[in-house]
Amino acid sequence: MGINFIAASPWSLFEDESEKYIQALRTEVSESVPLGRDVPEFIMPDEMGWSWWSALQTLAEERLGKEGCAQICAVDAWAGVYVDAALDRKLIWLNGKPDKPKQVRVSVHQRPLPWYRRPLKWIGLAPKPELPPEIERMMTEMVQQCGARQGEQGAFQVGNIRQLHTELTNLVSLLGHEATQESIEQLHRSYLEDDDRVDDDPEIQCLCHAWLTSRYAIEQGVPMWLLK
Repeated sequence: MGINFIAASPWSLFEDESEKYIQALRTEVSESVPLGRDVPEFIMPDEMGWSWWSALQTLAEERLGKEGCAQICAVDAWAGVYVDAALDRKLIWLNGKPDKPKQVRVSVHQRPLPWYRRPLKWIGLAPKPELPPEIERMMTEMVQQCGARQGEQGAFQVGNIRQLHTELTNLVSLLGHEATQESIEQLHRSYLEDDDRVDDDPEIQCLCHAWLTSRYAIEQGVPMWLLK
């Protein structure tokens, strides 16, 4: 179950559904919020583990304190976006109101049915994919721990990208690294180029992803999305 940050305009990211995100941001946040139409997308080539963002939030709270990492902790790895606007944290309900509380279930991908069995699916007789109970339980717990917080399922969490980048920069400096593009890219490569380190320090690798992507988003005037 992986995630990544994406610095992109809603037009390129959501295509046919982009207007509802554009309208929501302009109505609920600011009419002048930069959305970066025609700006190329930026996404790191390596995917992160879903829990990495939570690991970074824990590290940030330990080193920066709650007030010092308000934006790092403002958005969950579920349905969030950071924009260049004067706000602390905001929820946008794309359907106009909160969803009814419901149990979050994890789906499993299945290979396409062969052509000769597809009619069974059309009439509802195709076998449904199932996960072993222990795997489903583990994945459901991960959704509860790393997904949207209680009462916010179905909402888009919105944070302040400039303040986020400041907090990330402060954390980089506290950890003894230089907060420059070259330094962060080098730190990131040190994990990718060593097979023995590729899964080490998930919070540091996530910090590299977030710092580089938020920098691009600010410079190019696009939102930075964190979607599951």
